[in-house]
Amino acid sequence: MSAVTPAVDVDGWIYGCALLVEPALAAASHWLRDELRRLRIGHISDPALDERWAEFAERAAQAAILNRKGRRGSVYGRCAECATLESCGVCPVAIGLQAGNTDPDRIPDFPCAFAQVLSRTRERFLSATAGAARGEADGGTRRLPDLPERFRDRPEVRVAMKRIQAFCEAASRVTGRT
Repeated sequence: MSAVTPAVDVDGWIYGCALLVEPALAAASHWLRDELRRLRIGHISDPALDERWAEFAERAAQAAILNRKGRRGSVYGRCAECATLESCGVCPVAIGLQAGNTDPDRIPDFPCAFAQVLSRTRERFLSATAGAARGEADGGTRRLPDLPERFRDRPEVRVAMKRIQAFCEAASRVTGRT
């Protein structure tokens, strides 16, 4: 983690991310608050702020909350064995915000399931649209894959699919593929 988008709280403390801002974590478990307190970059008025800023990446690399994906898991399995680990978007802070959680390696079940579904859906979508954009044909007519039944009658999905189809057609005109 690097302080690419730092956040400053109302008291002038600087954090590497808005989700690390300690005063906003009133519901967080005690162990999470302690861990995040160590991840404060410093106070805005601190004369040694430049040095603390430079040290932040190293402190973040050593912070257990940010660097134990291989040890974590949910009811869906261990993170280390998950096919979607590299694209997982579950924020480590969510672990400490889970009501009653005392285990820093216990991923909340819903965010874990959502991240897995999102990753698989993203891969399927990119694969399908890449084929359509390359001009791959199905019976001489380029088309996107059929939608699952539960999505077919949703107006917002139909609009999105028309936009994707238009994008694919425009891409084929640019590339010269039909």
